Amino acid sequence: MPFYQRPVFWFDLLFVALCFVASRKFSTSKGLFALWVLPGTALHEIAHWSVALLCGGRPGALSLWPNFRGRRWTLGYVIIANPTWYNRVPIALAPLLLLPLAAAGYWFGVRAWPLSDWRHWLALYGVAMLLPGALPSREDIELAQPQLTVLGIGAMLVGAVALALHFQ
Repeated sequence: MPFYQRPVFWFDLLFVALCFVASRKFSTSKGLFALWVLPGTALHEIAHWSVALLCGGRPGALSLWPNFRGRRWTLGYVIIANPTWYNRVPIALAPLLLLPLAAAGYWFGVRAWPLSDWRHWLALYGVAMLLPGALPSREDIELAQPQLTVLGIGAMLVGAVALALHFQ
């Protein structure tokens, strides 16, 4: 039987949904919210820092100290000393690398223990925090906006040429 047809999968999915609801509820309490999402935030910023190091972005300070300005949260940041046209997109989209980590965490971690084991729920919490941590923030997208626009236009042109050649 495929994993998604097992009742355990649906309990896990419900727990992940409840973690997202809890995140929304905790967002009114700054300290509790920052603590709740700390695992995802830490891995998000480490992903930026690591990819910046590999791409020549010369990463500097990495902070996980939450900051609340106006109506916006900044849960962490990495200072990039050398953002260039060729490294902005990989650095900005680096948190997407956490998605395979979340899948592996679920597949090899969560599923290793039965529902009755506390380690199942702890591992599932880790996976639930990886998912929002894997999303690039608004600031991440703004960093790479010019390059993403060029890549998008280029992808559309390549697609148009491929379709034209296909129907020729």
